[in-house]
Amino acid sequence: MDYSYKALKIFENNKDNLNTAFCYSQIGNLYRKQKSYDKAKDYFTKSYLVDSTNNIIENLGVDLTNLGLIYSDLKKYEKSVYYLEKSLTYKKQLGNKRGVVNSLNLLGATYIDWGKPNLAIEKLNEALELSKSINDNKGIANSLINLGASYQAIKDYKRAIVYLSECIEHSKKIGNYDILIDAYRVLSESYAATNNTDKAYQIHLLYTTLKDSIYNSESQKLMIDMQTKYDSEKKENENKLLQAENSLSTSTIKQQKITSYFIIGGLVLALLLAYFVFRGLKQQRKANLIISQQKLLVEEKHKEITDSINYAERIQKSFLASNELLNKNLKTTLFFFNLKML
Repeated sequence: MDYSYKALKIFENNKDNLNTAFCYSQIGNLYRKQKSYDKAKDYFTKSYLVDSTNNIIENLGVDLTNLGLIYSDLKKYEKSVYYLEKSLTYKKQLGNKRGVVNSLNLLGATYIDWGKPNLAIEKLNEALELSKSINDNKGIANSLINLGASYQAIKDYKRAIVYLSECIEHSKKIGNYDILIDAYRVLSESYAATNNTDKAYQIHLLYTTLKDSIYNSESQKLMIDMQTKYDSEKKENENKLLQAENSLSTSTIKQQKITSYFIIGGLVLALLLAYFVFRGLKQQRKANLIISQQKLLVEEKHKEITDSINYAERIQKSFLASNELLNKNLKTTLFFFNLKML
C-alpha cells in the first residue's frame, strides 16, 4: 500500500494521467482485499474519472468492471449490473473478447447472488460459447461453475451436476485449483440435494482435502513471504538506524569542531587582550617612572636656583650699610637692590 501511494504521488506530480489512474485502481483493489469497500469504491471512481476525462478508452472497461464488483460486494446488485453492462459495452467496442467473456461471467455471478438465476444462465451461456471460440480456458471454467450454480439455484440438479463435473475435469486440466475447490463444494451440495449422500460425502472429502492442502501450501508460502518481508524490513530498519547513527556522529563531530573553534578563538582573543593590557600597564609604569625622574630633576634644579638666589642676596647685603647707620646719616634715601646671578 505504501509503495502504491508513493508511486501515485510521483505520477500525480508529473501529471502522468495514465499511470495515475492505474495507481488509483491498484489502491482500490488493495482496499477491496481488505474488505474496505467504501474506500475501494472511492479509488475505483477516481480511476474512472481520470480515464474518462482524459479519454483513455482502453481502461474504461476495467474501471467500470471494478465498480461493478465493489457494488456487488456491497450487495447493491442493481448498481453492480449497471456498471458491468457498461463495461461490457466498452469491451465489445474495443473488440476485447476475453474482456467480454469476463464481463459476461461477472454478470452471471451477480445475477446468481441477486437471486435471478435465469438471467444468469442467459449471460453464462453466451460467455461459455465465446470463451470456447477463443480458447479462453479460465473463462470456460468460470462459465461452467457458474452455470452449475445457476441450475442448482433453480433445482435442476441433473444439469448442475453435468456442468460442475465438466468444470472439475477442465480445472484439473488447466491446473486452476481455486475454481476446482469451489466446483467440488457446489457439486457436493448438488449430490446432497438429490439424496446421493455417498457421492456427496466422496466429493466433499475431495473438497476438504484439496482445500486443506492448498491452505497449508498457501500458509507456508505466506509464512515464507512474511519471513522474507520481516528480514527485508529488519535490514532496512538496521540500515536506517546505521544511517541515523552516522548522521548523528557526523553532526556531533561537526558540532564538536565548531565548539573547539569557538574555544580556541576565545582563548586567542583572551591572550590578545591580556597582551595589550600588560603592554599598556608596562608603558604606563615606564611613563610614570620618567615623570617621577623628571619631577625630581625639576625639584633639584629649583632648589639649586633658590639656594643661589639666597646666597647672592646675602653677599650683596654684606656690602651695604645697616639700616641704623643709614637712618642716622641720610634722612631721605632710596635703595635699589640689583641682584646678579653668580
